[in-house]
Amino acid sequence: MNLAKRVVGIALMLAMCVSVVNIPVAADSAGNLALGGSAHVQDIGDQNGTYADGVLTLGTTGQSKRLESITVNFTNNTAYAGTLEYKVHVQNIGWSADWVDAGQSAGTHGQSLRLEAIEMQLTGDLANHYVVMYRVHIQDYGDAQGWKTGGLLAGTTGESKRLEQLQVMIVPKDQASITPSVLYRVHRQDYGWETEYKSDGLKSGTTGEGKRLEAIYMDVFSPNIAGGITYRTHIQDIGWQDWVTGGNMSGTEGQSKRLEGIEIKLTGDLADKYDVYYRVHAQDFGWLDWAKNGETSGTVGRSKRLEAIQVVLVAKGGAAPGAVYGVNTDMPGHVSLTGSDHIICLDAGHIGVYNQSPVVKSYYESNFTWKLHNYLAQDLQAYGFIVVKTRATQDTPLGVYERGLCANGCDLFISIHSDASSNHSINNPSAYCSINGQADVIGDRLASTIQNVMGVQQYARYNRHGSGSVAYDRDYYGVLRGCTDVGCPGILLEHSFHTNAYAANWLLSDENLQKLAAAEALVIAQYYGKA
Repeated sequence: MNLAKRVVGIALMLAMCVSVVNIPVAADSAGNLALGGSAHVQDIGDQNGTYADGVLTLGTTGQSKRLESITVNFTNNTAYAGTLEYKVHVQNIGWSADWVDAGQSAGTHGQSLRLEAIEMQLTGDLANHYVVMYRVHIQDYGDAQGWKTGGLLAGTTGESKRLEQLQVMIVPKDQASITPSVLYRVHRQDYGWETEYKSDGLKSGTTGEGKRLEAIYMDVFSPNIAGGITYRTHIQDIGWQDWVTGGNMSGTEGQSKRLEGIEIKLTGDLADKYDVYYRVHAQDFGWLDWAKNGETSGTVGRSKRLEAIQVVLVAKGGAAPGAVYGVNTDMPGHVSLTGSDHIICLDAGHIGVYNQSPVVKSYYESNFTWKLHNYLAQDLQAYGFIVVKTRATQDTPLGVYERGLCANGCDLFISIHSDASSNHSINNPSAYCSINGQADVIGDRLASTIQNVMGVQQYARYNRHGSGSVAYDRDYYGVLRGCTDVGCPGILLEHSFHTNAYAANWLLSDENLQKLAAAEALVIAQYYGKA
């Protein structure tokens, strides 16, 4: 197996890495580059490193010994000017003030202070032809962070975790043609930091447990493309934090504050060649659709926690990832939700091909409702509404109560129907509104609008209490019970009677349905101050 393939395996398997000292490929087969050095190790003192198969190893594993300082020696007999330089993050001190050149010590002696992180890079023309790759063994996390390159942070800051081992190799760029990978992990309510980095679309966080995300670390593995990743989070009671670069924390620890939104961007050449896509699992909404390249994912002003995240790199201009690792998007068609956004949940009444008119045989209620709810969705989105639909297709099976539950987090639920009666002369629209009265005003306006657009004589609005097996203090209709149970005002909107020949023929016209959708969308937009 060649070096590039072996490194790809290491980066993607993350916590299941094998020891790189067994890689049977030297960093420079001509012998023009070599590494050496030593480390100051807890209880051991100065200890020489080992250099085998192009990999320098400093420190120990399995002994719980902290690295306190490192010295990396570097021999450059190539025709390219440049050297290796590095800097370290030290317990109680922080980052060393300046980069130090190879051959110099970085860290402390005699102070019992752990190294917590390191960054390494090549300089000069040498950096145009070679890359330095390095990884660290971290207290509690082991090798889970994977390989870093080009000055990216290896280790942690702010977590009080010691570095126990450092491994370094220098690889010609033509041997490092590796597809970039994005790595990330989150701090979760009650659980703390994930001990493994997730990569390339794997879920980080939890779903179904109601646990908030509190902080996130992110980085990219990109040996042969210059650039990195930067991100910021929107935090409960704080708002947007400043942008941080890869390897740094965004969020808070020990404050019990939820992350509510996130924005992520690539930098440098990496941003010219790749798009970063990301999506979050948000409280009450589930998985939102993919955001990319700095767009907001999550919510702002709605006090909703983030619970999980997925991040993927896609070749520039490529399609959004779709469902990754079996996770589907619950709320398609939007990226972020702000406090000023209004979300309308639309439900097309009935499934499949159902409820044929007895007087106009080509009319089926289910076909009408599916068409109208699609037209209405388009018109509402044009006003700036976020639209959620209860079903992905006309044939998607879902119970009436469950369709109402889809309105969780929405501002209004509308279930679209046409009515039926044994009296074929009845021809008027009606709005059945939740018995709690929260949708009465908008329901009345919508029913009146349908009357005017369809050219019929009257309309009605009702609040229908339960009867029979449904308690009186509950809504009669299952969809309204569902939306009421998740706190969303609801309307079951009857577009007159398909048992009336005039109404059924009128509703068969796509042109008429488009007029209806435009008029209803305008009423809703006016109600919410968008028109």
